[in-house]
Amino acid sequence: MISKGASVAVDGASALAVSTGLSPAIVGATIVSLGTTLPEVAVSAVASASGDAGLAAGNAIGSVAANSGLIAAVVLFVGQRATSDRGVRVIGTAASASVLAVGIAAVVTDQFAGVPRIPRLLGLAFLLLLPIYVRYVLRHKTEADPDAAASHGPLVVVVLKTLVALAAVVMASRVLVPVAIELSLRLGIPQSVVAATVIAIGTSVPEFATAIAAARRGASEIGLGTICGANVLNVLLVTGLSATISPVGLPADRFFAYGTVPFALGLSLLVLFAAGTKNRKLEFGIAGTLLVGYASFVTIGLVGV
Repeated sequence: MISKGASVAVDGASALAVSTGLSPAIVGATIVSLGTTLPEVAVSAVASASGDAGLAAGNAIGSVAANSGLIAAVVLFVGQRATSDRGVRVIGTAASASVLAVGIAAVVTDQFAGVPRIPRLLGLAFLLLLPIYVRYVLRHKTEADPDAAASHGPLVVVVLKTLVALAAVVMASRVLVPVAIELSLRLGIPQSVVAATVIAIGTSVPEFATAIAAARRGASEIGLGTICGANVLNVLLVTGLSATISPVGLPADRFFAYGTVPFALGLSLLVLFAAGTKNRKLEFGIAGTLLVGYASFVTIGLVGV
């Protein structure tokens, strides 16, 4: 279901790009990434409302690390050409800036209050920034191609098909998350580490399936756009919502403040750098660095317990 849904979603995203005049990267960063981020929204919001703050914070920013260090690396490896794309650079910059804001908040609250925290006010600010971000990226349009658009059928049909495919990917991926949680509990791994590694990878499965399907079809800009867009949504929507619905904001721990966030920021900056190069060999080098960086993050988290 994940594989087929991702394939149909990529076809739909490409058709939407042609029909609306939006770049493929922008379609990936809005419609596709919103659909693939739903697992993170569900897991973190429920965890925050239930008082499991470490799970909520770790899952959101850990997903940024997984998207950047693992999924983006595979996209760069399997892509058929260099993925230099202005749309991806715009979205990647927003993603890195968002993670940096979370990091600053966590470190400042740790220094002054003794506990890393994402304040409720910052969470509300993230939610207010979300429509501004969407409106900004949707401005990056080209002229729509009526003839090419007609070959894909009516726009409403394309949209519905894409949304149904994304729903299938999200529903199938939800099967993996409870399994990952049960395994981590049996292994005795702390919640914050589990959230930033095991659960983050589990909730990032839709992004993985969609991005890899796009890269294999020669549409790596959709793949990287989906990844970077999901990273922005993980901060503005997932973290913002989780911090807002919690009366005390979103408390975290020092692994989150000094481990998860710095790695997520560093990896997202590498993806941003990859989106600005037209050198295929350099992309391979960046992909290898991303994988090594993400493997180091997971190892430090698991060994550190």
